[in-house]
Order: sequence, then C-alpha cells, then structure tokens
Amino acid sequence: MNDENLGAQLTQLLSYNNKTIIVVFVVLVVIIAGGAGVLGAYFYTSSQTSLATRTPVPANPTPAPVIVHTIVGTVVSVKGDMLILKPENQTIANRTIFITSSTKITKTSIKNPKVFQTKMNAFIKAQKDGSKAIPPKPTVVTTTLKASDLSEGEHISVSSTKDINGVLSFTADKIQVYENPTLNIK
Repeated sequence: MNDENLGAQLTQLLSYNNKTIIVVFVVLVVIIAGGAGVLGAYFYTSSQTSLATRTPVPANPTPAPVIVHTIVGTVVSVKGDMLILKPENQTIANRTIFITSSTKITKTSIKNPKVFQTKMNAFIKAQKDGSKAIPPKPTVVTTTLKASDLSEGEHISVSSTKDINGVLSFTADKIQVYENPTLNIK
C-alpha cells in the first residue's frame, strides 16, 4: 500500500463519516423541532381554552357590602323609649335607638362579685407562684330589664335583624347591658 492510496482511502472514510454525522444530526434536529412544535401547539391551545373559560375580573372590583346588625357603645341619654348611643368606634356618629315592647333588654352580671374576687385573687397568686392554675369561671345571672332601667353611661350592645350599617336611627330588637365589674387585681 502506498501513501497516496492510504491518504485517498482515509479522506474517503472521513468524508463518509462526516456525511453520516450530518445526516444523524439533521434527523435529530427535525425530531426535536417537531416535538417542540407539538408541545408549543398543545400549550397554546390549552392557554386559549383556559382564557376563554375564565371569568374576567373588573379593573376596579367593587367590595362586597358590609352588613352590620350590632353596634356596641355607651348610652349618652335615655328619654322614654328612645336612647342615644355613642358607638365605641369614634369614627361612627351617635345613633338614635328606638325601643318597642318587643325589644328584648337583658343584663348579665356576676352573681356574687366578692366570691369571684376571692377566687380570682387565688388564681393570680397561683400563676405568680408558677402553678398552672385554671382561671375561675364566674357564676352569672341574666336579668330582663325595661327601657326605664337603662341609664346614662352604661356600656351596651344594640342589635337589629335589619342591616344598620350607616343608619343613624333604628328600632332595636335586642339590647345587652354589660356590667362593669370592678375587680381588684393584686
């Protein structure tokens, strides 16, 4: 074998291998491009379908209305079957509350404040001593009242079955008077 034949054969072998490599490379590119095209079409179609089935959101959605049935505050004055309530929320104007014969007025109070005070002091002492004491449960009594029993300065909640949001005067369905116990925490 001479060197020229060997060189020609080597060149032919290399050119054959390059053609094979190029063909394999082209086939792989076609397969990958075809797969990418199929996937792209799938994702495009699914995105169009989900967009069509979504509910559009308005640019400035209107918040749901706030419904209020109870206002808590302090009695400013009582005149017959009407009272003026100063709401706890200082940004809300005073309310005029009308009381009818169907308005349920109740007051819940501690049955025996001195006994409860003694139990509460024992609980606080036990906590300070590191004991895992359970706080005492007060024994409460609920009393039914009349409009004439209400007085200025009492802390109450006034409820209505109607929405009273922003309403300056309304008829109360229920009034709950809160006792303001004075406990001596030591």
